[in-house]
This record gives sequence, C-alpha cells and structure tokens, in this order.
Amino acid sequence: MVVHTVSGGTSYAPLESGGPLAGTMIEYPHGNTTYDIPDIRRKFQACRDKITTSGDMVYRRRGIIRASLTEFANCFPLLALNVSTADTYAIIEKTKDSALFAVECKVMKIRDF
Repeated sequence: MVVHTVSGGTSYAPLESGGPLAGTMIEYPHGNTTYDIPDIRRKFQACRDKITTSGDMVYRRRGIIRASLTEFANCFPLLALNVSTADTYAIIEKTKDSALFAVECKVMKIRDF
C-alpha cells in the first residue's frame, strides 16, 4: 500500500494498481506549508527543475497583463484549481500514449508599472 498526500487529502493506492504515481496527481506543497522553509524550498526546486528539464514540453500558454496585485490575487485560487483539475485525466494503467506529466501554473511579477 502506498500513501499519497494530494491536494484533496490522502489517498491510498495498492502497488498493484500501477505504482505510486498511478491514478492521482502529486502536488508540491503550497506556499503556506513547510515550503516556506528556505532549505526545503531549495530542495523542492532542485527536484522539480531536474524532473521538468528532463522532459519535453507538450503545451504552453502564456500572457502578460498589467493589474493590481491585490485584485489579481483573487484569481490565484482559480489558477490553482485549474492545475488540480488535471488530476481528472490521471489513469492507473499504461496505454500506448500514457506518460508522466508535470503541470504547473506560475505567476511572475516582472516589475512595478
């Protein structure tokens, strides 16, 4: 039995179901958890960078806007929900085109404007 901590709580998946990553999304910690500890943050970033740079990009969507940070922050829960919703497509069996995907949403403040 493998235990996964995911955004919706804890799920339990037997190894026979396809392994520890089958059928569920593993989300990195949110900013209000131990990810705020600099050493932990650095380790997670190194791990994430190693994983994502080893893969091939299959989709990207980008944009730049001018907005009030206070107002725009109201959109962050929706962005987080969109990332979590990718879990809808998780499968537990290998198929001819199945793969392990990294899904992320990032908002960068470029500069004051």
